[in-house]
Amino acid sequence: MLAGPLPDPAQLKQELCWVQVRPPASEKIAASGDWHIWPHMQSKENWKQTMGAKATEVEAFLEQRKVWVDTCEVCSRVGRGMRGGMGAHVGGPHHFKDLGRMLADGVDVGQARRDFWQQWNIPRGALRFNHVDGVVEMWKGDPPAPTQAAAAAVGAAGALLPVSHQLVVSGAMPQGDLSLDQCPEPNRWTKLGEAIGMPTQIDGDFNSCPFLASKSQWKQASALPALRVEKFLHAKNIYPQCMLCPTGVGFAVHVPAEKHMKKLCENLHEGIPLREVAAQFWQVWRVSGGAIRYNHLHGTVELCKGEPPAGQAALPGLPIQPPAQGCPQPQLQLQLQQQASGPEQPGVSDPSALSEENVWCLIRPRASMPTSVGGDCEAYPHYASRTTFKAAMTPAATEIVKILGRQPIAIDPECKVCERCRGYEEHLGADKHYRAVYEKLNGKGAVEPLRELMWQQWRIRGGWVRINEFDGEIEMSRGDPEPGEARLPSSAMVQTWTILQLLFVAVSAAYESCWLDGSECELSLRQLRVKTSSVPTSQASQELDPVPADLDEKEGPEDSLDKLDQNNTLTDERDLELTDLPLPGGWGEAASAEEHLKILMDYYPPPRRSGYCGGGIYFATSPEATGRKAIGPDSQKGFILKATVKLGKVKQMGSQCDRSMSGGQLKGSGFDSIHFNPGDGDEYVVYSSSNVISQVEAKAPSIEAALQAAKMPNESWACKVCNGRSMMAGVKQHLLSASHMRLVAVAAGFTGATLGADEPRPVEQVFKSATGQQLTLDHLNLELKETLSGTGTGDMSAGPVAMARWHESQEQWERKLHRQRGVFFWECSNTQWFFEDEPKCWRKGFEGGRAYWQHDVTNERFFEPEPSKEKVQQWF
Repeated sequence: MLAGPLPDPAQLKQELCWVQVRPPASEKIAASGDWHIWPHMQSKENWKQTMGAKATEVEAFLEQRKVWVDTCEVCSRVGRGMRGGMGAHVGGPHHFKDLGRMLADGVDVGQARRDFWQQWNIPRGALRFNHVDGVVEMWKGDPPAPTQAAAAAVGAAGALLPVSHQLVVSGAMPQGDLSLDQCPEPNRWTKLGEAIGMPTQIDGDFNSCPFLASKSQWKQASALPALRVEKFLHAKNIYPQCMLCPTGVGFAVHVPAEKHMKKLCENLHEGIPLREVAAQFWQVWRVSGGAIRYNHLHGTVELCKGEPPAGQAALPGLPIQPPAQGCPQPQLQLQLQQQASGPEQPGVSDPSALSEENVWCLIRPRASMPTSVGGDCEAYPHYASRTTFKAAMTPAATEIVKILGRQPIAIDPECKVCERCRGYEEHLGADKHYRAVYEKLNGKGAVEPLRELMWQQWRIRGGWVRINEFDGEIEMSRGDPEPGEARLPSSAMVQTWTILQLLFVAVSAAYESCWLDGSECELSLRQLRVKTSSVPTSQASQELDPVPADLDEKEGPEDSLDKLDQNNTLTDERDLELTDLPLPGGWGEAASAEEHLKILMDYYPPPRRSGYCGGGIYFATSPEATGRKAIGPDSQKGFILKATVKLGKVKQMGSQCDRSMSGGQLKGSGFDSIHFNPGDGDEYVVYSSSNVISQVEAKAPSIEAALQAAKMPNESWACKVCNGRSMMAGVKQHLLSASHMRLVAVAAGFTGATLGADEPRPVEQVFKSATGQQLTLDHLNLELKETLSGTGTGDMSAGPVAMARWHESQEQWERKLHRQRGVFFWECSNTQWFFEDEPKCWRKGFEGGRAYWQHDVTNERFFEPEPSKEKVQQWF
């Protein structure tokens, strides 16, 4: 045993063996037993005074050699990171409790201590610390490999305590695809990876290198070589640091990063050929039995078995042996390439600003990259502690909440991992989400492949947005189809029906409270009804409408119980195309006209939390079936909504379906939707709002295409509902605008006393071409029909909108004087206005001796109030 300060490994006499340089924290009171035989483990104070002091000494020794302790071998096993420095952490109560849970009563400490070594490689050797008894040992020479056989430590009392196998610090993995056995000759460099790129010109400088053109190209090119080097070194308990950036953490994460690329470019000069400076960027690591080197400029990886030579060309390497059959190939390399393939446009909040269509564009990068292939949660630096997790995830949650809040109908996001969250922005970085992610991912092997299941996705105006709830990466896409898939043909769509409770679909405080606290207003499809029920409320949930005798023949598929497997499933892949059905009546109540029509035209229902097939979105195939399935006491509050649903690959399920089914589980089995018949008619289930295509999304493109095919002149592309506003900028964009929604809703009667009428008033506009072709656009149902063909009158203007009767305006109109023009104009409380000399769609009339103004489109009418003397004096 050596007294005084901890020695340098070079001062040890013995080589290639562990030498004990610090004794245990206390003397055992018995030869064997559980933790009670160690006096230093009897109280928190004894533990702090003994083990805390030992850990502080080890930490100071390592820091003098530029080795920083950022991981605790004990606490990392329970998902906890370092709390301060090593001395304060090891001597603290949290570390003491974690270790105490692992060393339960009756566990032989003499055997258990073998699993609590933590090792660090240092210049000229290695050092390890035992978290149970505080023993410190050193190794002189090349650090031992993790698979080296155990040997007794020199200097240990009687050499009775066998040396344990080497514990792998978080992120280390067994030896991977690089091996010294691939070197055909000893003492010679062997190239095991081609350069990531070459200059496009002979003797070109860094400006001629494609992989240095942008940070995304650099990331894509350099990620895989850096990962291979790190994996090889981690297997030998060597944790490489970048020679260009001494502060870089995590070699495979740091090298592809923008910071490293900038540092590299600072060492390159314009006009100097890269071939003349490439040799300056080799970084070499000596390992047991040879060496490995990596070129930071062109990304070449070379190995040498034995003593490496100087200035010798590398040989081609032997082929890399494929993994044994049945062992999955590590997925991290593929993931890195896929992540780097999409364009990067940080800070974008609107899909219209994206440069590419139908491609996921990186808006916010992931919080961290894994430090090893096949690593678990602890291989991700942002998951090292709750503090780092919160610091990484909260800004990402804030950004996604802002994007969703800017939508025409603000989207209130829900966590995909946790059953319930109150406030997405605060939840995503909270302890609850941290624990839920750990329970979902840890202990299931490599996290990187499972990371794809953590995406939460929303359809927004003009495209899509998604966030990864594990690492906070945000991506956005522009266009209607879901990114990565072509627009589905009509045969892959199905016109279906569902019933929604208006308190559920109308965006209001009541809607938010229902879905946030899970109160009883959260009703399933079976608890809702189209029309008012005469059944008493107390009995409504028990009394069902009679099922038609021919139901099974008309709607229900044959329930082939003999073909079902043990999981009560019957898989079938087919295309479905059902009959298009008209919009129903019975609109119910709404918070406002614009809000009501917005729900009708552009609403994406969220999944409910339970049902025959778990928490999904359930659809019936006709209004009658929807009414029959809706049997709850509050059904009179609902209305039927028509929707176009992307079914994709349909999985056939039995009548009881599977209540534990989820969207991730279904997608993992290769299906996109479910079809089943619970005994009262067909139902289809999807698990994401993105599968539901709004009426505008589904129909507006065809309307625009039909107007183009009819060769309607530009001046006829005007919306008479909106005072003749042009739709040349895009039919779809105009039909989704808030002002258009409001005017159509008013024209249809979704306001005032007429709200809730059985049939809405028609809102139709006629387009006429020079050839006499006449097309009628139904603004409410979004249908364009040809109503007349032949020799036309040459009328280029859009025709009037068909209305039933006039109705009195609900707004307060006021006559004002425009002093610059010297003309009177009328203005109402909702910012509408028009000049009396250019009224556009307003016309003046008289009734009963009173003057009024009436809108040609909406038939809205208001009477001119008598101006007061003060108002007249103000005018003149």
